[in-house]
Amino acid sequence: VSIPLIFRMSWDGSESLRQPQEQQQQHVVTVEFIPLELGYPVSTLELQVQRQPAIIDRTLHYHSTEQDTVWASIPLAAATSSASNAVLAAAAAQRLAAAAAQRLAAAASRLDVTVHVSNTAGPSAAAGSGGPDVVTLRYKCGPAPEVVQFYVWLYGDGCMAKPLETWQVFVHALQR
Repeated sequence: VSIPLIFRMSWDGSESLRQPQEQQQQHVVTVEFIPLELGYPVSTLELQVQRQPAIIDRTLHYHSTEQDTVWASIPLAAATSSASNAVLAAAAAQRLAAAAAQRLAAAASRLDVTVHVSNTAGPSAAAGSGGPDVVTLRYKCGPAPEVVQFYVWLYGDGCMAKPLETWQVFVHALQR
């Protein structure tokens, strides 16, 4: 029996300011399995979760005028071809191509960031005959000279259980 489980911890990017022993701190999470028809837990699972440092696959910088909305469409084929190491680029392209047969998903570390993965070729692309997937980002800038940092995670399935890539995104708000 396979039960998809999503566990997320919010991270504001200030982890680099913490002491090393605080970074290695473990958290205990209790998961209760409650059938809808019973209404009480039939099983309880305790997980020990330890933060791991994020490995950034790509860093993106965007500049926009203050109080304006940043829209960015990033084709996944272009995202992997910009890698400087050809071996890493080929491995990333192979990973994304294998995941393209399934439904890709994306998530952002901030709630005010909208991330969406769509296929430019339509429904036939799910069968592998269409164009590349496109990741669309949307964020409303604050006042200048604010710089906002957030992370975008790409997953190879709808349950967000197969991580593919991690992107670090900076948005710079400029004066009009």
